[in-house]
Amino acid sequence: MLDRQLKKAAESTPASKTTKRTPAGRKRAAECRALLERDWATFSRVVDRAVSVPMSDYQRAVLVSFSYNVGAAAFEHWCIFRGRLLRTPPASEDA
Repeated sequence: MLDRQLKKAAESTPASKTTKRTPAGRKRAAECRALLERDWATFSRVVDRAVSVPMSDYQRAVLVSFSYNVGAAAFEHWCIFRGRLLRTPPASEDA
């Protein structure tokens, strides 16, 4: 899903915008894409560790975005607090 969105954004960006020199402190499109992919991978792992129930690509994307915005520690704490919604219940020891 991320690849599709990034590809669409890249196709809509004229080549002239990606080849010009940028002022100090600004990033080129390729640098931004690399940073986004790195952050996406990092926070995808956070979501994968915290959520064990099946979810659609859109649901996963929302949780990755949310974890990026609140931070990994806050997201994991939130997942523990909301455990009934995100994790499968543990097997009963009596069974």
